[in-house]
Amino acid sequence: MPSRYRRAADQAVMLYRFFENKEGMNYAPVFTALLGSIDEVAKGFLVRRLQPELPVTVEEQKAWFAPYLGGVDSLAKTQRERKSEDYYRKLAQNLKRTLVTAI
Repeated sequence: MPSRYRRAADQAVMLYRFFENKEGMNYAPVFTALLGSIDEVAKGFLVRRLQPELPVTVEEQKAWFAPYLGGVDSLAKTQRERKSEDYYRKLAQNLKRTLVTAI
């Protein structure tokens, strides 16, 4: 395990040990110590898995990150389901930000 991840894990364990015998404690700080490491590992995983599939030209990338979603709303029955097209567009924007800036 890289040292930065080990330090985060050690910090989480120390916080847990501090809180474990106290009554009514909120354990959120224990997990907060791990969030940066988890985010970094997840981003690395996405980049390794998807970057080889990423088109080279800007126009191909635009098409790749903006798939046709027209059928998503037509199948929606509830207000929540109708928001799914917007959800997928935002998800594609976040993925593009992650993959294109990692090049």
